[in-house]
Amino acid sequence: MCYPILKSDNRSVRNLISKFNKKTIPIKKTSLLAILEERYKISEDIVISEIEFSILKSEKFRILIIIILVMFGILHFLSLKFFSPKGIVELLGKDRLIYLHLLILTFYLIYEGFLYFRVNTLIQKRMRISNVLRYLNAFIEISAPTIFLYILVININSVEALIFSPYLIYFLIIILSILRLDIALSIFTGFIAFIQYFLLSLYFMFQFKNMTNIPIYLLSWEFYFTNGMIILVAGILSGVISNLLKSYIKHSAKILEDRNEIMNIFGQYVSPEVMDKLIHQKNLDLTEKKQVSVMFLDIRNFTSFSESKDPVEVIDFLNELFEPMVEIINQYQGIINKFLGDGFIAIFGAPVELENSAWHAYKAAIEILQYLERLKSENTTSEKFKNIRIGIGIHTGVVVTGNVGSKTRKEYTVIGETVNLASRIEQINKKFQSQLILSKETYDEILKKEPNISYQEIKKVIVKGKTQPVIIYKII
Repeated sequence: MCYPILKSDNRSVRNLISKFNKKTIPIKKTSLLAILEERYKISEDIVISEIEFSILKSEKFRILIIIILVMFGILHFLSLKFFSPKGIVELLGKDRLIYLHLLILTFYLIYEGFLYFRVNTLIQKRMRISNVLRYLNAFIEISAPTIFLYILVININSVEALIFSPYLIYFLIIILSILRLDIALSIFTGFIAFIQYFLLSLYFMFQFKNMTNIPIYLLSWEFYFTNGMIILVAGILSGVISNLLKSYIKHSAKILEDRNEIMNIFGQYVSPEVMDKLIHQKNLDLTEKKQVSVMFLDIRNFTSFSESKDPVEVIDFLNELFEPMVEIINQYQGIINKFLGDGFIAIFGAPVELENSAWHAYKAAIEILQYLERLKSENTTSEKFKNIRIGIGIHTGVVVTGNVGSKTRKEYTVIGETVNLASRIEQINKKFQSQLILSKETYDEILKKEPNISYQEIKKVIVKGKTQPVIIYKII
């Protein structure tokens, strides 16, 4: 995938952009330029279709299981035909019953095979399956054990066949109906099985009522009614389980929707902890005034570095350098608000409030600088990191937070003098050859949690846009 390059006022970024404008470079999705992709992925309608899509995949799996069972049944009757003793074959009506079962199973194999490919086509096209067809299919499938019982009773001329193994097939089909993820369909399957079995039992009960060698309970309608009720209860329980599974899928889809919406608003670099808090804060007001700490980070000497490198190499360098920094920001519950080509803006205390946002920002800055020193000192590190320095400025104050953008693409941003001053403080690092400068407001907040913070010197400086001097603390 190719990404367009945005304009920027930063000189080093402009140089990089000019190189990219000369040729289109394919960038991996894992790169930082992936933030240019459209991030709003799931709407309410898509969540619904995803649930239906899950139901279709579950239905496909259910049909596959039935196909396997039918094939097993065919192999079973073939083994009876060719490998069973003659006495068993004669008991089953010589070859007639075996062939009849094989014929019915072959029909169901073709039928279920057709359904499998039909559902697979619907999955590929992301189309819905008709409810009428789903109920018709449920009726056809649950009728299979009824047909087998009817044939078995006729061939062995005994009502005892009503409690033979085909009776258990009802339960097998009902259990598989859970995978339909539809409580009504499972109950419908159980109800149809109950009606078919009970009526079939009544029919044969009266057919054999004059036979004397049959146990008395087999000529009692209460016995068959009880068996039928067990089938119905199985259908109801399967429906309840399928409804629970569907609820879990809906819940998972909703969580996915919330996470994608947060990703859309706050970007890709939000820590799991912050994301979980945002998901659980349903009434979170994103447009409000908040006390936050704003961190500006900039890579020094990036212009000279980028001028002598290939654009792809520059992007790989930024990815390699920024990835651990982003993890550190996440660790201290901040969010990356924007990437600025050779730097970024991080916010601590919004959208989720922190008890001491200044301390979180300060600790993140210290750890970032320590990471950079380790990167430089490692023997395996390439020369590209040896001369890299960064500048960090942090200011604490009140900002206005809010979403900016369109309905389909928004960005969470902070506005106010606090942001502007944080940017100016970061730029002062160049003047004092420092790497971390704090405003007085930030320093005072940090002292509440860490009284022994050390600094090299205090300066009163005039920053752009301010008429009064600003007190700053040079830390490193």
